[in-house]
Amino acid sequence: MDPERWRKIERIYHAALEQEPKHRVAFLSQACPDDPDLRREVELLLEQDASSTEFLDRPVWERAANLLEETTRTEFAPGLRLGPYEILDELGAGGMGRVYKARDSRLNRLVAIKFLNTELMDDMARHRFHQETKAASSLNHPHIVTVHEAGEFEGRPYLVTELVDGGTLKAWAKAEKRSWHDTAELLVGVADGLACAHESGILHRDIKPENVLVTKSGYAKLADFGLAKMAESATAETETLTMTELRTRPGTIVGTVAYMSPEQVLGEKTDARSDIFSFGVLLYEILTGVRPFHGNSNVACMRMIVDAEPAATSTLVPGLPLSLQAIVQRCLEKKPEKRYQTARALTSELRTALNAITASAEVLADAKRRARRSRWLAVLAAAVAAALLIAASVPAVRRAVASRLLGGRAPLAELLSDYDAYRAGRAALDRYDKPGNVDRAVQYMQTAIRLNPGFATAYAGLSEAYVLRNIAAPDPNWVALARDSAAKAVALSPELAMAHVALANALLEGGKRAEAAVEFERGRDLDPKNWGALVGLAGIANSAGNNAEAESWFRKGIEAAAGNWVPHQALGRFYYGTQRYDDALKAWERAIQLAPGNARVLRNQAAAYLMLSRYDESASALQSALEVEPTAQTYGNLGTLRFFQGRFTDAVHPLEKAVELAATNYVNWGNLGDAYRWAPGMQAKAPATYARAIDLIRGKLAAAPNDSELRANLAGYLAKSDQTPAALVELAGFEPLPNKTGKACFKAAIAYEVAGKRDDALRSLSSAIRAKYSLEEIRTEQELASLRTDIRYQQLLAALGGARQADGK
Repeated sequence: MDPERWRKIERIYHAALEQEPKHRVAFLSQACPDDPDLRREVELLLEQDASSTEFLDRPVWERAANLLEETTRTEFAPGLRLGPYEILDELGAGGMGRVYKARDSRLNRLVAIKFLNTELMDDMARHRFHQETKAASSLNHPHIVTVHEAGEFEGRPYLVTELVDGGTLKAWAKAEKRSWHDTAELLVGVADGLACAHESGILHRDIKPENVLVTKSGYAKLADFGLAKMAESATAETETLTMTELRTRPGTIVGTVAYMSPEQVLGEKTDARSDIFSFGVLLYEILTGVRPFHGNSNVACMRMIVDAEPAATSTLVPGLPLSLQAIVQRCLEKKPEKRYQTARALTSELRTALNAITASAEVLADAKRRARRSRWLAVLAAAVAAALLIAASVPAVRRAVASRLLGGRAPLAELLSDYDAYRAGRAALDRYDKPGNVDRAVQYMQTAIRLNPGFATAYAGLSEAYVLRNIAAPDPNWVALARDSAAKAVALSPELAMAHVALANALLEGGKRAEAAVEFERGRDLDPKNWGALVGLAGIANSAGNNAEAESWFRKGIEAAAGNWVPHQALGRFYYGTQRYDDALKAWERAIQLAPGNARVLRNQAAAYLMLSRYDESASALQSALEVEPTAQTYGNLGTLRFFQGRFTDAVHPLEKAVELAATNYVNWGNLGDAYRWAPGMQAKAPATYARAIDLIRGKLAAAPNDSELRANLAGYLAKSDQTPAALVELAGFEPLPNKTGKACFKAAIAYEVAGKRDDALRSLSSAIRAKYSLEEIRTEQELASLRTDIRYQQLLAALGGARQADGK
């Protein structure tokens, strides 16, 4: 419906309100003589009590649905059983149906069962409903309510979901006064869940506080995926809904009026950016306590959504950081192309803003502490004022006395100088292994840049921090930010070696190995003792298979680093990749000496112990890492250890935790898929999990199409998902790739074996062994159990494996 028609409806509606009820029929006959649809739309609005404070909360179609439901619904009393589910209690009702608390007798867990109004469902809608709920059930994210099952009981469609033990976001916000920081912290998880859904091809279409549930521990989950889509499908095939249709088919509005995007209001086609607008409305409301768009009727509210700008958040929440204000404003842009184009971009910016705000608060608190320590200066200055006056005529004496009084500290006005901020950021980067330090580094570097926009060194440090963020949670946004910051550093100071090293690392993270090598060389040329350039060149040589050259560069980097733990960590990873596990352990022991309690190094030690079949020591190292930093990587390594030991069921939980903490890392999803595939009773979960890994790895391949390990892993996930033809296509693309690593050949062997291509599997395995890939991993890989009984494998291992052992490698 175009804006002009909305204005016409609103004009006639308000004019009719001014008429006495008994005169309204005649008035409408004159106002809408040739447009019966227009008349019915106005009549529908007139049915509402315009003075009701619940008008926006309970629109006309929802009221109609509720009234009809009262006469048609089936009562579900406690004790009623629906297959394995026993109804325990009614939790509530809404325009879509009623929700009950129930127990799943199979798993002895509590669930929620939502029975939907039959009025929403015709045959086509039922089919679409089951399709949508099937898609929604594939979503695996900590901030999305899990859909367990969908079915029908006595003609009533129902959904079975996890039971969230708290209330709605609306109730959470009303329960007590919440700070803007608590609100944003809660909702960034919801944004991440929305991004996950969008990346799986699922839109929500009805984001509002009632559809966000909050656990008693303060953890938010987005609910009712697929329901809004289902409601839409219950109408005619077109997406444009008229008020007349809403009257004849109650409950079929796509979304709730106050949270609609402009394109929803106008009946235009919607996409993920419509959900982003609705999320912006939600964020605005929970931050400020009021909705951005409102009115005394639905039409007035819709008119505001299309034409009006909401009140500035700063006028409603004094002290709200500018970064959060900007995020809300961008979400609420009228034109979709001006909003965030993906929920992932929104999530990244929201999380970055929160981290920066937190770090900024820490900087300010530190400055205040330092200021308190400096107050003694005022007293001391008064005591020696006479001495200063006497010495005032002698500049050397004056400088000495001032220096003595300050004790080598900068005055308070300079406590947050650009260099102070940079040094704080550099200190955080030097121990980037510690929780929160990367985020602190980002904030400190950004502070330094704000104070000095021409500070090239700070731009280089900021790029380094973004690279580390991407390593922890891969996201193209981090790579782009790292590249842009480093390029800025190079532009500001072309002779700065660390700027070129930062650019090289950013390019490398984006799959641009050749360009990265040029920048590393430029950095070394400018500063032959720059250990970052030397270690970077070692990595380039390693990627090209030049192991002797790589080891030489690593040694030079360690010599130049003067006690920094990072080159030792990198050397250990090199040794690990070339199966020199004892040497790797020695390198990492030195790294631990230089950086005690380093969880990253502990995790690597655990991996080396695993390859040496020293399982107890591996488990112990991981426990130490968990105590220091319970991250996705640590949980992922723990799950891998248990999988390696054949403890598939025990591997599931830590791998699920890894996915929860780093949902954009394809390795976590692939490993979890493997655990589901082998754990008894969990095989049904594997395909959806592999699908997520496949989507993520395809994104990485788009940036690095010649990465042999990525392509081999992709082929393996496809084969394990019973997509054999697609797996073979990827393997065909894998074969001609240059510089295939031993690990890539090993992964390709697994893919060939699962796809039923034994000859190709043996050939690829031969290449892996020749490339000195771990014999221990080959001997214990579950997918190769059948292959290892083949006489050709035994012959291969005797010929190549024996030769390696004889060489001591």
